[in-house]
Amino acid sequence: RLKLQLDKKLKDFDTNVATAQGILSTDGTGKIDQLKNEILNTKKAIQNDLQQIALIPGALNEQGFAIFKEVYSLSKEIIEPAAQAGVAAYNKGKEINNSILEAEKKAAQEATEQGKTALEIESAKKAAREAIEKSKQGEIAAAAAAKTQEYDLMKV
Repeated sequence: RLKLQLDKKLKDFDTNVATAQGILSTDGTGKIDQLKNEILNTKKAIQNDLQQIALIPGALNEQGFAIFKEVYSLSKEIIEPAAQAGVAAYNKGKEINNSILEAEKKAAQEATEQGKTALEIESAKKAAREAIEKSKQGEIAAAAAAKTQEYDLMKV
């Protein structure tokens, strides 16, 4: 039962990491790939330890359970901050995407009111989108970097 709970938590975490990686991969730092590899290695080590414990008859006695709780506590301290960093970056990406959609809508409305052609309207939307993407480009990277520096896995 405990292993199932851990597996579910790790699977949920993997989903969050994959989502954040999609957003952060555009900044070109490679930090998310490095963090993902560290987390996957930690996950493999935890699963290996759990399998080793499960193979030993009576391993989950009082002493074994105390060791397991300590390992779980340490892994939680590593996994949760990384997940928070991923979620923060994901939320910032959503916020920026919403502002892009809003700017495109406003640009299209203004161009339509000025009697522009469909091609000119699309051009105005593209210009609005590119302006926001350019101005916000560093913002996602900065948010993610600040959050990951707060929980640098190498210092844990």
